[in-house]
Amino acid sequence: MLMWSGGAIAQSEVDRATPPPQCAVQPAQTQTPLAAQQHFAHLEAQCLRSAAYYRHYGQWLLQQRSFGAAIEALERALLLDPDHLGTQLDYAQALLATGDTASALNLFAALRTTPELPAHLADLLDQQLQLARPRAATDLLKAQPENGLYSRVTLSQSIGGDSNLNNATTATNVTLTYPDQDLSFALAPAFRPQAGTTATTAVQWTGFVPQERQAWLFQVEGRTRHTASSATRYQQLEAHATWLQDPLAPSQWIGRAERTQLHWGGRKLYSSHRLGAQHQWAQTWLDAGCRFAAGIEAEARDFAGNRILDGRYQGALLTLVCQKQDGINIQLRAGQDTPHSPERAGGSQRQTELRMQWQTKEGAYSIQSEYALQHQLDAEGYSPLLSRNARRQVVRHAVRLEASRPLALPAFGSPQWFGSLEYTVQRSNLQAFVSSRYAAQTGLRWTWP
Repeated sequence: MLMWSGGAIAQSEVDRATPPPQCAVQPAQTQTPLAAQQHFAHLEAQCLRSAAYYRHYGQWLLQQRSFGAAIEALERALLLDPDHLGTQLDYAQALLATGDTASALNLFAALRTTPELPAHLADLLDQQLQLARPRAATDLLKAQPENGLYSRVTLSQSIGGDSNLNNATTATNVTLTYPDQDLSFALAPAFRPQAGTTATTAVQWTGFVPQERQAWLFQVEGRTRHTASSATRYQQLEAHATWLQDPLAPSQWIGRAERTQLHWGGRKLYSSHRLGAQHQWAQTWLDAGCRFAAGIEAEARDFAGNRILDGRYQGALLTLVCQKQDGINIQLRAGQDTPHSPERAGGSQRQTELRMQWQTKEGAYSIQSEYALQHQLDAEGYSPLLSRNARRQVVRHAVRLEASRPLALPAFGSPQWFGSLEYTVQRSNLQAFVSSRYAAQTGLRWTWP
């Protein structure tokens, strides 16, 4: 039967796999720790393709409370035999022991839905889920109680390529509509998409401050992209402050303040200030792990180089967040952007946005995907020279996919590898606003603590 002992799982009924003869693993429980370690080290060269070897090694490391090494061994076993139930259970327990409660909880919940799961293991998993869910919700509350502050720093460095570094239109010609005739002009190369390589550095600090039942969440992120041309380089800074009325309650109020600043090509392009308030509550008719929220938000946008573009946005926001098995986040925004100046082309803008995010685990890999759909419609004609003063309408689709996994590189700070693909396409009734872009990048990510 499956037993939880000191954070480890000992298996008999779940795991009866026998390693190949040249990779015969002896029971580690009958050996001293030193002898067991030597035994596993001696067999490794003959057992590189044996899931049973890495499974037994990972179980022994769990018993020795070497949780980081156990995760590495169990990940190797899952790569060779991804559907082995016992290995998945041990891997979830190792994640839980290292403090990755959210990932462990997702894996426990996924295993609980396995049709062939024995009844006695189902009961045990139910107990583990009951223990892990409150722990996942309160991990931040319990961290560093001596000063009431939990903080985390993440650093990432990546390289890649981008097909449209300057966010230019993909139209090669623009037609101007004069009263007497229409004239088509070819765009100069400088106004067409510029492709090239990129090097991106991002640093993020997150702080969590509990105050009795309430809590504050702070986040500051800086991102810089380096390209061969200084005209397509940018630096972006974002700061968020979120107030949570009661994170553990079935319902709560959430307040949020946000500031964003973007420098492009060595100049300040724009800055924005956003305020929002939402009411969030659990949705038992969907899933016990889902929460629904509705609220309002307002934003002021300032363009340092062109004040005519300045405006203020007001709108409503709906969100659905589910964290039972896979992580799901759906946001729907709708509102109106009103210009400060009556000279802004197109006047007011009706804006809607649908954003969907999904996160899951596949063995040692974390998979994240995101899709965004944005629609904008101007209240007035954009320009008499473009489609005879037609109202501009823009529809934008963006897709992003990222895969990541931890690397066993202690000499380099045990980083996480990640790789991502992005594709964006924008359609419009005005040629000048038609564009597309695809990008790929890969890099390393470090997190402290």
